[in-house]
Amino acid sequence: MGPAWIALLVFGGTTNNGSAMYSVPVKCETHGGFGEMRGMLHFDGRRLLLQYQTADSVFGLLRSQPREIEFSLDTLVDARYSAGWFWLRPNIQLRLSDFHTVAQLPSTEAGHVQLSVRWSDRRDARRLIENLAMICAERRYLRLNEEINQMTHRDPLGEARVSARVSVPPPPPRQQSES
Repeated sequence: MGPAWIALLVFGGTTNNGSAMYSVPVKCETHGGFGEMRGMLHFDGRRLLLQYQTADSVFGLLRSQPREIEFSLDTLVDARYSAGWFWLRPNIQLRLSDFHTVAQLPSTEAGHVQLSVRWSDRRDARRLIENLAMICAERRYLRLNEEINQMTHRDPLGEARVSARVSVPPPPPRQQSES
C-alpha cells in the first residue's frame, strides 16, 4: 500500500465490505525532538491501523521504511480528541494496554500515544475518534452483557449444596482433667 493509495483515499469513504472508513494524516515528534513520525491513522469499524514513516527533523533526508501497526480494539483503553492549545493544535490521544504493540512505536510513553493533526483535518480527526469511541463502547456493552448472562445462569447455591453434602466429622470429645 503506497503513497498513491493514500492520496486517493477519500475521508469518510467506504471499505470493500461497505462500512465507513475514516482516515486522518497524523504526525508526532520522536527521539527527543530530533526525529519526526508522519503517517495516516485509519479506522474501518473493526480495526485501528497506523501507517507511518520516521525521518530526522533537521533536514528530513534520513527516512525509515514505511511501517504499519494494527491496534486491537480490545487493548484500546481510551481514545480522545483534543482541540489543543487555543484550539490551534488539535491532537489525538490513544491509551493502550498492550505494551508489546505500543513498544513498536518510537514516540510512546507508558502506553500513551499522542498524535498531532493539522488544523484543516480536525473535523476528520474528531469524526474518527467519535466513531472509534462508539464502537469501543458497544463492544464493552456486549462483553458486559455476556458476562452478566453467564453470571445469572449460574446456580448461586450450587457450591453451597455441594458443601452441604460433604459430611464433616464431629470434633473429638474433650477430655476433662482430674484435679
